Amino acid sequence: MNTTMTSKDAVAGFFSAFGSGDFEGVLNAFDDNVKIVAVREGALQEGSLYGTYEGREGLQAFLSGMGSEFNTQAFDVANVMGEGNVAFANGSFTHEIKKTGKLFSSDWALMCVVENGKIKEYHFFEDSQSYTEANQ
Repeated sequence: MNTTMTSKDAVAGFFSAFGSGDFEGVLNAFDDNVKIVAVREGALQEGSLYGTYEGREGLQAFLSGMGSEFNTQAFDVANVMGEGNVAFANGSFTHEIKKTGKLFSSDWALMCVVENGKIKEYHFFEDSQSYTEANQ
């Protein structure tokens, strides 16, 4: 474990692995006991990616859900900044919803808590109304 990695470095490393399709690198960016909050905290609802995922199993379910739901057309990371064990990032994306063929575009924001060089908490925010509209 790299205990000298900053929160900014950990999140930037995650985005680097994500952008290059390095699935193992993405998985290795996260703590084994990660908590992922996709847009809203709470139980996952049928047919939605939004909710809380926990641990390695939750991380894999979250990533698998994104892969089965979206064809990513564009994903831009505009900023990554961190102080102490907290990092923030923002950007924009366009995904094609596989089941409808419609485009889903949104600005996004991310807040992560990093411990021992690994992402321990991951809170992702996007335009959930645009997702709902593209999903119909």
